[in-house]
Amino acid sequence: QPPYVLGGICSGGVVAQEMLRQLQGAGDRVAPLVLFDPPDPPADESFLWRLRYYYPMLLAQYPQAFPWRQIVKHRVKRQICDMVNRDRFVFESHQDHLLDAAVEVAMQFKISLATHRPGPASGSALVITSRDRRSCWGPSPKWSRYIPGGIDVFEAGQTHADVFEPRQDQVATYIRLCIDKAIEAVAPLTAAEISQ
Repeated sequence: QPPYVLGGICSGGVVAQEMLRQLQGAGDRVAPLVLFDPPDPPADESFLWRLRYYYPMLLAQYPQAFPWRQIVKHRVKRQICDMVNRDRFVFESHQDHLLDAAVEVAMQFKISLATHRPGPASGSALVITSRDRRSCWGPSPKWSRYIPGGIDVFEAGQTHADVFEPRQDQVATYIRLCIDKAIEAVAPLTAAEISQ
């Protein structure tokens, strides 16, 4: 039931923006997006960056590029292991199939990002970002082409991992603030509709 409140974590911000665009296209009302440390839109990265980051992922999809697939799979697996080790979660030896499944999902997600070109959507966004990614949200953020209704930015922590640190009070405060603002943005319209 509209109105919808959408959020996206990291690259999930790209997914949330596309959901916003499609829901608005269907005539639904959507609250401002709540985004957690998203990167620049993939379409706006430099050609060399895309080549370095995505080209191996695309090559990995073809059986004749088997060595590339193994190299990419190993790299993604290492990234996932680093992440779960940081969060003190360890895959047991009998759970290797879960790690392999996570690697496949991560690879498919990165390929989807590589081929996605965001379209503009009306509306605004509330962004909780790290200092490392603050440059994405400078005086003319690249996302403003796709979310032209305005972007409010809240800085929390130095690194991408800091934004997701569960014991950081500042992040929790910003999450509550952003969700409240998103709901408030659509609440008056909802009340007006009910009174009619």
